[in-house]
Amino acid sequence: MAGANSAFAIGPYLVPADGLSFDTRVTTPCTTGYGNDVTLFPDADDDEVNFLKATDSLTYTNVATIGGQVIDATVTLTSISGMQEQDFSGTDEAALDRLDKCDPTDPEEAHLIEIDFDNDSTSGIEEEAYFVLDIAFFLGGTSTPATLTNLKMNVVDIDNDQYFEVDNFTSTLLADGRAAGNLQEYGDSTFTANGTSVTLTGMGTARRFHATGDGDLEPDKHVVEVTYASVSSLSFKLGSYGEGSGSFDIEFRGFSFASDSGGSGGSGSATAESLATTGSSSSMWGMAIGGLGFVIAGAVLAMQGVRRRSLTEG
Repeated sequence: MAGANSAFAIGPYLVPADGLSFDTRVTTPCTTGYGNDVTLFPDADDDEVNFLKATDSLTYTNVATIGGQVIDATVTLTSISGMQEQDFSGTDEAALDRLDKCDPTDPEEAHLIEIDFDNDSTSGIEEEAYFVLDIAFFLGGTSTPATLTNLKMNVVDIDNDQYFEVDNFTSTLLADGRAAGNLQEYGDSTFTANGTSVTLTGMGTARRFHATGDGDLEPDKHVVEVTYASVSSLSFKLGSYGEGSGSFDIEFRGFSFASDSGGSGGSGSATAESLATTGSSSSMWGMAIGGLGFVIAGAVLAMQGVRRRSLTEG
């Protein structure tokens, strides 16, 4: 099942304090081309992974070395809807403009997956477009799943009617003091997107993080940090309402909030920033958190999480 943890995964491997590095200096995508369709786009930028369609998959090698064990990660675009179409061998299909930018000269950008998209949706008044990414971890150079513990992921630049949706996390962390236009958390509820009312139903333990305002004004208030106690694969959805271009940055280490009010780095403690905690093993897309022992251990480890990257409020 795509995005699901494997009962045969090897580990656990404790994610180091500085997280995982999707570093283009040591990864496959930027040295071998653009997804599975390099020959179709000879004019694509040579420093980017461009034009991925559904089921395209890319492997990043050596995202971490833990206790001498190299860990690889495979990123798969499992579904996409409403995005601008590209011509793939005579067939028009929705595609991501860019999955990642390859800039090894910038040590911060080298850690990131930098996504660009173009919402071309005509679906209803809301004009929703979205895509789902699965990320699976393996022992280096093999197809053997690897279980990681205390994995933190932050998604940056969720603004202007864009959203991030995720399930089966241990906890999430958001900036304190957010206004109505900043990032908000939703389960089964009604909110406004692209000027009209949108109702979410059947969310279960999944949560959506949506913002109507401009992230340039208050950058850290448009970021969500997600902690997984134990995971060998994960899945999440990113999207937007209303036609136009947008972007997201995804980074696999703790985030430093400029408006931090003393939250414990995603431990799920009762602070203004820690807004959702769940250890459920059910899933919208088939991913799962590991056993109870990992959940308990991960929660303790998360309390000791190190945050490194900081955005300053404008």
